[in-house]
Order: sequence, then structure tokens, then C-alpha cells
Amino acid sequence: MSELRKDYIFDKWVIISEKRGKRPNEFKKPKPKDKIPKDCPFCQGNENLTGKEHFRIEYNKKWTIRCFENLFSAVSPKYKGKIKTRGILTSGPAYGHAEVIVESPFHNKQLEDLPAQHIKDVLETYAQRIQYYTKDKNINYVSVFKNHNKEEYQHNKC
Repeated sequence: MSELRKDYIFDKWVIISEKRGKRPNEFKKPKPKDKIPKDCPFCQGNENLTGKEHFRIEYNKKWTIRCFENLFSAVSPKYKGKIKTRGILTSGPAYGHAEVIVESPFHNKQLEDLPAQHIKDVLETYAQRIQYYTKDKNINYVSVFKNHNKEEYQHNKC
């Protein structure tokens, strides 16, 4: 189970999650000539490799943007409870939702490389998903961030 803990030194909350360590290829760095694997969960045709889909935008019967549950989330909507202090440890369940938004089926495209309409669709998708989660009375904060690394720029179109 994931847990929120109070860091008294920096006066911040941190999430402790064993599940995050189970992510595949966490420390494997691709060689420059590596191709995107056929079982990439972010490619069209591999939708069965992802968490439950929540939202998508399609053109010509193919998705251009997909949103689905993060299989390796540090938080969970199952964990509800109160924050408690025991001695010097203040902690509680890491309640929340984690969703992956795939902005494009093309791994070599960054947001600035997409056509204007697609960028508009991406930004509207973020807004729609933020609105959805802020309706949950137990959610006090929504954070959007993007994972990427320099190796992603070397991949070709899937």
C-alpha cells in the first residue's frame, strides 16, 4: 500500500510506494540504435497493455490522444483513511488517481511538432481531465507533468 508521510525536515509531504519500483525497464537505458519495442504500451494496437482507458480522441477510427490508468501509480483511489501521528511519524494512505495521457501515437513527436489542432486537442484533454478529478471531494491538488528523456528524440515513428 502506498503511504503519505510528513517530512519534518523540509516541511513537505512525500509518497512512499513499493509499486513504483516494479516499473519495467526502470534503469535500462536504450542504445541509440534501439527501436521502439513491439510491445510498447503507448503504440496503437497495444491498448491491451495499458490500464483502463478513461478518454480518447480519434480521427479516421484511430486514436490520436489516449488517457488511461497508470499501472504503476504511487497513489490509489482504494486507499482512504485519515492522517495519523504516531510518535514523530505522521502518515496516512496515499489516496489519489494517476492517469497517463499519451499526446500522440508518434514517439518522435513533441508537443511543438504537432499541428495546431492537435495541440488544441491535447490542451483541452488536459483541461477536461483536471476538471474531472477536481470534482472528487477528496482531491485537494492536481498535478500535470510530463516524463521524457533525450533517448525519446532518437526513436522513429512506430
